[in-house]
Amino acid sequence: MASEITSSGTKLFLGPAGTVGHDKATYDLVVWTEVGKLVNAPDTVGEEYAIVESQQLGNRLTVKAKDQINPGSISVTYDHVIGDAGQGAMVAAKDSDAPHPFKLELKNGELIYFQGLVTRNPTNVGAAGNFVRRQADITLTTTTLGPVAP
Repeated sequence: MASEITSSGTKLFLGPAGTVGHDKATYDLVVWTEVGKLVNAPDTVGEEYAIVESQQLGNRLTVKAKDQINPGSISVTYDHVIGDAGQGAMVAAKDSDAPHPFKLELKNGELIYFQGLVTRNPTNVGAAGNFVRRQADITLTTTTLGPVAP
């Protein structure tokens, strides 16, 4: 039996600023608000190591090593719906300087947690035949936790 899952059914939630801790027990206490009408979740969620290099002349070798972890950035897109509590919270998060907790819930129930700063959340009107959408850019301030079981 295949264990692969599709991205259909993925949901995005955010919590209030000020959440401390980066463990499942802390995230279980967060009051989550779903961002409604999600149409595009991030392609990748997770950290990446910076690489430091030394161009060593004598042996004509570039030596490389892993350095600092960069938690990364993601973008999410959702159909604009006036009155959606999660979308309203996303707009408020953009105007806040504090990181917010986020939770991605996959179709199979697995959860991915992280904290981040919403740096952008413009409205995209687009052309005829499109829904009005919003795109939120989130700069992660923690590493990701998960996927973990609910």
